[in-house]
Amino acid sequence: MDNYLNASSIITKELPKKIISWITILIISLIAFIIVGIYYEYPQYLNYRGNIIKEKKEYFIKTLVLEDDLLKIKKGKLTLNKKNIDFNIKYIEPVYYLDSHEQKYYEVILTSKLQDDLKLENLPILMKFELPKTTLIKEVIKKIRKGMM
Repeated sequence: MDNYLNASSIITKELPKKIISWITILIISLIAFIIVGIYYEYPQYLNYRGNIIKEKKEYFIKTLVLEDDLLKIKKGKLTLNKKNIDFNIKYIEPVYYLDSHEQKYYEVILTSKLQDDLKLENLPILMKFELPKTTLIKEVIKKIRKGMM
């Protein structure tokens, strides 16, 4: 009975080699994941649908954008038909509530030099905004901060 309660025998007892090897593999994997999360950069994308509208012989792009994405879009690059296009925000309309989560959407009108094949009134288009590069750790920290607020 004393043998099981003796603290010195518990401390000096060796761990099996399988447990040590699994712990080593786990620690190395965790360190590799952290290193990749810190140093690997990748671009983010925002995808939106919009329409081409015509006002006074000029063509614009009209879309609904989430309130959180307004600042991101200003920093991004617009891609239509796999070609980057320079754009400016002409104006932003007031708030719309379109989903059950009570998220705010804004109607945004974009000006850009459109290709001739896109210059059709009420043409639905898919837009992709390429945002600046980010890392996995930065995105995790943003999600945690957003969840706390």
